[in-house]
Amino acid sequence: MIGVIAHLDDINLAFEKLNLELKPSGYLIIQFTNSGHLISKFGFLKAKLFGGMDYKYKLNKTSLSVIEKMILNHGLRIEKRINYFPVFPLFSFFPKVKRKKAILKFHNKTFFSRFGSEVVLVLRKN
Repeated sequence: MIGVIAHLDDINLAFEKLNLELKPSGYLIIQFTNSGHLISKFGFLKAKLFGGMDYKYKLNKTSLSVIEKMILNHGLRIEKRINYFPVFPLFSFFPKVKRKKAILKFHNKTFFSRFGSEVVLVLRKN
């Protein structure tokens, strides 16, 4: 479930159904934006103040702590967690030409990427 969690009406129901489909000791990989992360909050504020992020589809703002509780409640455990930045947060303020060069140079290659707002979780059924 790469990148779909934020677009579901009922995330808890999705985990319930996925858990039914998973074999014992089966794996599930999910990816989502941790809306509780400082960078995410900054992005939502920036979009509110300066425009952007005008989605034509539903977007749930779900924090990592909420997702972790749902995972545990459905008999899954987190085998691995990877945090990353889709782009370095301040690049959006660069002029377009400089932004592209900066992203190519630093995208996920910085020390700070491990503290990113994007989360990939490798889950395993108990």
